[in-house]
Amino acid sequence: MLCYNITMMLQAQTTKRNLSLSIKERYLRELKYFYLWHAETRRKRNSVTTDYYDSKTGKREMRVYHRTDGPIDRVDFYDAKTGKRTQTIYYRPDGTGTERAEYYNITAGKIYSRSYCRTDGTLDRHEFYDANTGKLDRRIYLRADGTPKRADRYDPTTGMTTAHSYYSADGKTILRIERYDPKTGERKGTDL
Repeated sequence: MLCYNITMMLQAQTTKRNLSLSIKERYLRELKYFYLWHAETRRKRNSVTTDYYDSKTGKREMRVYHRTDGPIDRVDFYDAKTGKRTQTIYYRPDGTGTERAEYYNITAGKIYSRSYCRTDGTLDRHEFYDANTGKLDRRIYLRADGTPKRADRYDPTTGMTTAHSYYSADGKTILRIERYDPKTGERKGTDL
């Protein structure tokens, strides 16, 4: 049930933030009115970056990367107090929608969560990372309706799979759990 609640919470956040290109464009246009200035520079990949700064503190709050052919490549969001990156949203090469979003722990400077989207805009999977090692801890695969299909657990030291949990069609009941040895990756058994 906890996985289901986390999934629904993250889905609601991502859905509200980036469903369509027109919403994204309106959001970026509105943000320009709250910032005192921005600067454009060329990157090595020949993409244009635009930085947006807080008018009071002068600290960067957002950086937008544009592809040379026009669409936005990605947007980095920064913490207003520390100036560290808090979130990155990657967009599809054709500019049709969100490809994935990454969320960062600003104290450790590491990714703690990553969400992937399907081409139709629905969430495909969530990945959660260990705060200490930065290695993958859990991965939750979702159905098109947002309910969990399968959840994988990983050992924080070795990075090997420790368990696969399979969910019923409603996403609330675990049908079975396959357990694996974290050192060898060999299957240890199944709980039904």
